[in-house]
Amino acid sequence: RRLRVPLELVTDLLLGNVGVDVEGVGNLLKATKKTEENKGVIFATSHLTDVDVSTVASVVSEFRHIGVTVASTNMGLWHQRIPYKLVGMDNFFQVPYVRDPSVEKDAIDNKYALPFNGDDYLGLQEKITDSGLSVITAAHNPMSNIGIKNDGELPEKAGKLAPHLSLATGATIIPVLMQVEGQKRNPNQLNDNAIHLKWLLGKKVVRVVFGETIKPSPDEVEAYANVSREASYSKAAREEQCRILEAFGGEAILGYMRDKYDLVLAA
Repeated sequence: RRLRVPLELVTDLLLGNVGVDVEGVGNLLKATKKTEENKGVIFATSHLTDVDVSTVASVVSEFRHIGVTVASTNMGLWHQRIPYKLVGMDNFFQVPYVRDPSVEKDAIDNKYALPFNGDDYLGLQEKITDSGLSVITAAHNPMSNIGIKNDGELPEKAGKLAPHLSLATGATIIPVLMQVEGQKRNPNQLNDNAIHLKWLLGKKVVRVVFGETIKPSPDEVEAYANVSREASYSKAAREEQCRILEAFGGEAILGYMRDKYDLVLAA
């Protein structure tokens, strides 16, 4: 069900029925320009559909060596790993997720992220700082709206990984909003995607917005490093770490996307 939008887009692209509006090209070029201060860059996508991460990855890969984060449960079975192996497993970095045995196996909400642990991403951080790797990841926790009827807009809860990678390495973040014309969440299937009937008729528009770059200050990086060191043994420090990440991700990243979200296009 989640692939409905991507598959329809592929079909319409082949038929020439999709127009693409790109905003913020200057922001993209600025973010991808390699400088001593701008080695690795974090591209935080809106993740309103399953097609935005791959779309942004295909664009950024023209300028930068990239890595893409993926839920570990997406690689649980041998056939799920095939596309990743074809692209190259070294290009993907797993975010720890587990299955919920109490939920139906094929349900879209039968997985959840493990509690955030910055140590899970030390290897990825090293590639960002030492090799200049740029990372494509979701700007929000895609499971945070499970069970909540919504209208296709961005969730309230920011993901922790994008702000963590930025604060832990000093890397620049660029938020990327991608909207498909007429796409709204299906209120009857919660986390599923639905398309308005009129969207199926005639040409559609896909809107991609590369936002203004966000770079943490040296003081923010130092303060986060101090909290992160204590988080391994202090519950209070872990709670403070999560508060910092949710604030940075919610205000700087999702806040920007909400300002740019086109309600008319969605409707």
